Amino acid sequence: MKKTIRFLLGGALVILLLTPVSQVKADWQRDNVGWWYSLNNGSYYKNTEAKINGKWYKFDDRGYMMTGWQLIWERNDSRWGIIKNWSYFDPVNGDQKIGWQNIDGKWYYLTRDGALMGKQYIDGKHYYFDPVNADMKTGWISKQENSDTNWYYYDPVSGALVKGWQNIDGKWYYFQHSALKGSQNLDGKNYYFDPVNCDMQTGWVTREKASATRKYYYDLESGEQLSGWQDIDGKRYYFGEYGASSGRIYIEGKQYYFDSDTCELKIGWLELGKNKYYADPNDGGALAENKTLIIDGVSYTFDYGGTLINNVP
Repeated sequence: MKKTIRFLLGGALVILLLTPVSQVKADWQRDNVGWWYSLNNGSYYKNTEAKINGKWYKFDDRGYMMTGWQLIWERNDSRWGIIKNWSYFDPVNGDQKIGWQNIDGKWYYLTRDGALMGKQYIDGKHYYFDPVNADMKTGWISKQENSDTNWYYYDPVSGALVKGWQNIDGKWYYFQHSALKGSQNLDGKNYYFDPVNCDMQTGWVTREKASATRKYYYDLESGEQLSGWQDIDGKRYYFGEYGASSGRIYIEGKQYYFDSDTCELKIGWLELGKNKYYADPNDGGALAENKTLIIDGVSYTFDYGGTLINNVP
């Protein structure tokens, strides 16, 4: 009888040793306040972030899952003051959102360390995010660089920084990162962009060059700087390196006279100082030099410099 009892007790002990102790399974739990995550040791996450099934979650000091915008870090910036960086947790599932996110109608780019701010390079394109609120900005953005204000333009739809030729609100601009200003040579052609507003200029533009005020003309359609002989509004001009010519100049071996104020080519009789000259309309406006001409039935003779030497009218 004793042997039988000992045998039964021994068998029970073996069964007890071979039976695994029941453990609490780690899993999500919910009550009337919210969700928390219980661990297999009976404790739970609180006042921390945790990676669960490949996704990150944030728990408050009571252990409840947090949703929406949550503070990640903050620092004191010399320009902007106190800067706080936030991350966004799904309002339903609670998982931290990563990458491009549209939240309440605004775009953000979120990383594990929070929302990106300022100028950022993402997938081969440049973007700009508000340095305080972190929302993606579009349209014109100015930045003070090397004592100059530079302008950048971010596409209103994609938010990407634009480059090259762009027509914005009916005006043309050219971007090499920021919008170009002043005189620029692009693909072998000269253009002029407003030094403040950056829009491409057309028509007459007065500029300072070579310590003097010069007049240039830019095509009304293409904006290209004109050169050589040009007919504008029924008047003739000649454009060289320093813009529209003025005064007496030689062009391809012939002498011409352009008005000192308007720069238009003068035709007919000219009086310069004490001398008289004749801009021959039959010779493209060139001054008559070393020749005799019959003008209105009268013979006039001009020397090598174009000065009239007889029959002063």
